[in-house]
Amino acid sequence: MNLISRAVEKINKIPQIYAFLFFEVMIAVRVYAEFGKENPLTIAVFQLFWFTSVLMYFFALFKWILKLRDEDLTFFALGGFLPMIPVVYARFAGRELTLNFVEPTSLLSVLKNIFTLEAAHSYNWALFPELLALLLLSFAAGWLISGKALKSAFTAFLATASSFFMLGFSWITVDPEHPAMFVLRSGLKNHQNYTLYYISVFIIFSCIAFKDHLFDFIKCFKRKQLFAVLFLLGVLVDFAAFLCFGIDFTAYDLVVNFLPALALVSMIPLIKSKSYKLAFLFGWGVLGSLTILFFPPPH
Repeated sequence: MNLISRAVEKINKIPQIYAFLFFEVMIAVRVYAEFGKENPLTIAVFQLFWFTSVLMYFFALFKWILKLRDEDLTFFALGGFLPMIPVVYARFAGRELTLNFVEPTSLLSVLKNIFTLEAAHSYNWALFPELLALLLLSFAAGWLISGKALKSAFTAFLATASSFFMLGFSWITVDPEHPAMFVLRSGLKNHQNYTLYYISVFIIFSCIAFKDHLFDFIKCFKRKQLFAVLFLLGVLVDFAAFLCFGIDFTAYDLVVNFLPALALVSMIPLIKSKSYKLAFLFGWGVLGSLTILFFPPPH
């Protein structure tokens, strides 16, 4: 076990930014392998932030339950190869890969999909080996790092099942033809909406995962009124983004774009307070937001 512990320590000495970028590159490869180069850039950005939201959610949950350190994110990010499994599995099976969110049919059906890891699902069947590997390897990672087998098994199952329900379920859409729990009116195109939604989710999970850095950032402000200023600037940038790009926005659009806008105006204060991790993650989200606004999908 000492040998394994030393190996984990060596892995965690890899700079986190390199591990994070490795994860993003692997996701980009997965997206290209699944969709090809003919699909709009917004699909790639949306998929990138969906997978990265899952990474941050797993890390936040494992960090909370197993008391992991920030450095342990390196170990988790190196699991970026897992999303390639469905692509390889579908090739070996000789079947077309057609993955999508789980549609809101019935509670029993959704629970069945969760507990069978999509093995018998009509179009998400290729996710089974990936979800199984995610469950087993996240358990192994938690056990190796924390030394707590039962707690790691519980956390791995909870993370896999709850992330499936929160992030793999079709909750919101702006396309009336796409089945979802809530169909909302929007001036955004479908994948623009999905991208901004998951960038917002990514920002929330990043704040939870690195809450110590967030609290340190908050403590740097001697005048709490500055938070009100940041909030108002975020609102102004939120409105300005839609006006600049000529988007006929709705109230929902303002909500889904608010956190990326707030992240933009918070970056300089974060850097000044030396909260570099959050500044980088916020900047990553802002870059994704600007990309899908500058390069909108055709539909």
